[in-house]
Amino acid sequence: MKDYKTEKILIMNCSLDMAKSIILFRKELAVRSPIEIPNNWPSNRFLSFLPLLIEDLETETVSDFHLWILADILQKKMMGDLLLYKMKDRQETAFLETYFISFQHEKKYYKEMMKLFLEYVMIHFDGVYKHVNVEVLYTDNFKIDVLKRLGFYLKKKEHPHLMWSFTLK
Repeated sequence: MKDYKTEKILIMNCSLDMAKSIILFRKELAVRSPIEIPNNWPSNRFLSFLPLLIEDLETETVSDFHLWILADILQKKMMGDLLLYKMKDRQETAFLETYFISFQHEKKYYKEMMKLFLEYVMIHFDGVYKHVNVEVLYTDNFKIDVLKRLGFYLKKKEHPHLMWSFTLK
């Protein structure tokens, strides 16, 4: 899968080499990378899926989950990560988790990242998924506003979380 970018952000597929470098050679990667790698990147959730991703990529197994790296092109800095996986009870529905290293990055790039992801990355899953779900806190008005503007609808309320869904075309 290829990488996608705008003038400000880059969504980069997590390749086998990158996954191994993050786990095995983190310090060397941080020194050699042309992009700054903050100490709080990647998220713990992303890290927990890396061994599974490595195994799937090495055995050429079709994986039920996908990982992407999110970079700030202007600052030349890793700023987050994305995780997409099938819902256990609904195989045609994908669940998207997003992580930003700071609230400032999230506020600045969340909408742009979501638009890029839905318009270009999800094309690769045409026919696989019918819906993409995202969970946010009920107090996260900024994200809720962005999701509404992008065409998401409220699917489920489970205090303190709200499940928003997007129907793929």
